[in-house]
Amino acid sequence: MCTMFVYSCTRVLINPLIHSSMPRSISKYFMLVLLLGLACPPAIGQIHILSLGNSITQGETGHISYREPLWNLLQVAGYNVDFVGSMTDLFQCGTTTGFDPDHEGHWGWRVNEILDGDGNLNNCASQTGANVGLSDWLLGYTPDIALIHLGTNDLLHDNQPPADLILEVEQVIATLRADNPQVAIFVATLIPSNSATLNARIANYNPLLPGMVATLNTPNSPVILVDQAAGYNPAVDNYDSYHPGPTGRQKMAQKWFDAIDNHLSPVAFPVAWGEIGLTVDRDRVRLDWQTLRERASRGFRVEHWTTEAPQPRALGFVPSQGDSHTLQEYYFLAGPFPAGKHFFRLRQLDVDGSETVSEVLTADILTTMPTLAAYPQPAGEVLELAWSDARASGRWLITDLAGRAFAQGEISQGNHTLSVPTAQWPSGLYVVRLAFADGNIVQKKVLVGP
Repeated sequence: MCTMFVYSCTRVLINPLIHSSMPRSISKYFMLVLLLGLACPPAIGQIHILSLGNSITQGETGHISYREPLWNLLQVAGYNVDFVGSMTDLFQCGTTTGFDPDHEGHWGWRVNEILDGDGNLNNCASQTGANVGLSDWLLGYTPDIALIHLGTNDLLHDNQPPADLILEVEQVIATLRADNPQVAIFVATLIPSNSATLNARIANYNPLLPGMVATLNTPNSPVILVDQAAGYNPAVDNYDSYHPGPTGRQKMAQKWFDAIDNHLSPVAFPVAWGEIGLTVDRDRVRLDWQTLRERASRGFRVEHWTTEAPQPRALGFVPSQGDSHTLQEYYFLAGPFPAGKHFFRLRQLDVDGSETVSEVLTADILTTMPTLAAYPQPAGEVLELAWSDARASGRWLITDLAGRAFAQGEISQGNHTLSVPTAQWPSGLYVVRLAFADGNIVQKKVLVGP
């Protein structure tokens, strides 16, 4: 599990203090070793995930199972995953596109058929022959993670005693461990149906799963209960009596993802930082930052200090999303500030009082700002620009009010004039923007045309 664990932690522990001065791959691994003292090398490989079940896992044309939204969630979160299995098709040989289709979802199969391979076949090219079961399928791949949603057909068609069904699920777990002694196994409670009879049987089976999970769970091969039944409403979430529709598939995918994510990220800062930046507009500053994920985050305190007053002080507080697996963007406006060098950072506060800090950002507030002149007004065939006191290099840009660029170029230090042909431009208002490398921005609206 060393490889999988290192992968997960290096994905999460992105600390801008280290990230700003090291290559990304080195910085993330260094932070992990610094905090955890791990001895294993920075091996970042795919995580092989097996979806093991029946029709709820396989899906059919028009009703692809939870596997598609789960794949999307894992991709957005940045996980490098490989779905594995001996099958790629949907029920009755339907095909899928847009995500990794490999799985072991066998329509109509009971748990004993998963074990010994005596279930019905759909005669699809990706399916193996009769009398081929889980141990045979595992010859073709080795999962790091197995997602198990099994037992619905056993209860529906055979009214199998729940205790006997538990024993068969335990055999499935034993088979997975024989292939990979360090496999992480996620066992789901069965989702309810629109059949009162089946629901009564599920109600007798699901309560037995926590005890089985607690008994079989080990540090090397964890067994984790995923409560797929909680919050699932078959009247809304199923498209027929037994199978999840769009909302049901999304709910199942989210439950699987949350469990996988929590397992792969056992040690994590409250947030994983994304890009952090600062822009200066005369004597004011705007901070922009991103988080790649958040866990129990309360928000961000913006701190400021100068060389003359080196003690950081709080400028304000920005509440955070709290819990998020997707990109979040925030900003904070501050000023006016006197001329000089100013320092800023973000202090992220967790709900339990823990904190992390971002890299330090620097802003140079100038005593005199570069001046920008534009003439004639309105401009006809040519717009003349002139600027002075440019203390840093940068770029100039002219856009319309919708933000479409019409002309741009480089800025060097000093005083400059520039002629910009405008004869072919539509008449209207435009914005001339000078953006300097020291963070200062000067802009002016100009009129082009009669």
